[in-house]
This record gives sequence, C-alpha cells and structure tokens, in this order.
Amino acid sequence: CKSSFLFDFYSGVGRVSLLLPGLDVQTTSGMVGLRRYSKTGMVGRYLSTRARFRSYENGDYYGGNLSIMVGYKANWDGVTLAGEFGLGYQGIDGSYLTLPTWAVTLGYKL
Repeated sequence: CKSSFLFDFYSGVGRVSLLLPGLDVQTTSGMVGLRRYSKTGMVGRYLSTRARFRSYENGDYYGGNLSIMVGYKANWDGVTLAGEFGLGYQGIDGSYLTLPTWAVTLGYKL
C-alpha cells in the first residue's frame, strides 16, 4: 500500500495559537487528509494534503486551512514518527493568506 487516509477530530478547551499563550477557549476542530508515499509499506518520503476546519467559543470565531506538505515517516517495531512541512492556505473569519505549515505525528501501526 502506498496511500493512507488521515482523520482527526477534537472538541474541548484548547489554545487558539501557540503564539498566543494563555488564550484557552472552547475549541472544535476536524481534519481529513491523504498521504501518498514514494514506496510501499507506508514509510519513507511522502506528499500529503489536508483540509482542516476549526471554531472557537461556540462558533464566534472560525477558520480553516488547506495544506500541501512533504514529509518523512519512520517505523520502529510499529511505533511511527512522521514530520512534514509545506504551505497552507489559511482562512480566519473571512480573511485568507498563505503561510508555512508543519506537522509532527506519533502513532502506532497495527
């Protein structure tokens, strides 16, 4: 297999931004994505695309992004670590801009 599907959902008290410490609010976030690996086994280099939505404080503030990233995933006896970086088209309350984006994922492959 050379592809994987990504899914993530979160709801609870969370931080609006790592750049704004102390700004903890009710947060809802969801993400879907796809990774395409350069070789079989779902390890090594890959290209990913992700779409994420988020809202804060019961919909009073909302945003989302569409990201395209390149990364690398390693596997040690089922424990996986992936790191990726790229560009994200960010939307916040009707304003849009392109920013660098990154992700680190720790997992376990069954």
